[in-house]
Amino acid sequence: MFADDTNVLYAGKSITKINNVISNELKQISQWFKVNKLSLNIYKTNYMCFNNKPYLAYCKLKSDRLEVSRVQVTKFLGVLVDEKFSLSNHINAV
Repeated sequence: MFADDTNVLYAGKSITKINNVISNELKQISQWFKVNKLSLNIYKTNYMCFNNKPYLAYCKLKSDRLEVSRVQVTKFLGVLVDEKFSLSNHINAV
């Protein structure tokens, strides 16, 4: 059994705080999935850091000791979204 399209969104000014909060949320989500006989496929799990800065903040997330992949573009509700909230990837795909 799998739960598809689970999303966690968190905003903050400190990348360290964001990383800590999301890491804690991942632990709780993983625990909830296990209790409810669901599984989190870490290989299909990824994250993005939405940012309007010219550089991308460093963040490293893990779930059950496995590193979560960072992506720069992902599909969200059928729309390709990138870290800058640009729709250029979606327009090019359409």
